[in-house]
Amino acid sequence: MNEPVYRDESGWLAEPDLSLAEAKIALEYQGEDHATAKRMRSDITRDRDLRSQGWLTLYYGPAEVFGRPWTIAPEVRAAVRVRAPHLLTPPRRGTRPIARVVR
Repeated sequence: MNEPVYRDESGWLAEPDLSLAEAKIALEYQGEDHATAKRMRSDITRDRDLRSQGWLTLYYGPAEVFGRPWTIAPEVRAAVRVRAPHLLTPPRRGTRPIARVVR
């Protein structure tokens, strides 16, 4: 969690709550601490910086994370299908997977 992601030309970009660098997808939990004006401005700047590098940020709040968590996976899977479909394809027999999904 909160692994740093870097600009294409190198240099720190952001530390999303969760990320899938190969698909350039960041997941952000927007809890109560994101409700201050200072934090909102910081979040907007971070999102703009991520977009400028081709990242997609998906935002989730308490209603999704705690009340309807089953709605998150299909949305993330759909984004991966568009941005890095090879990550969803099972490896061919006799080959090693390029990434391991931890559940």
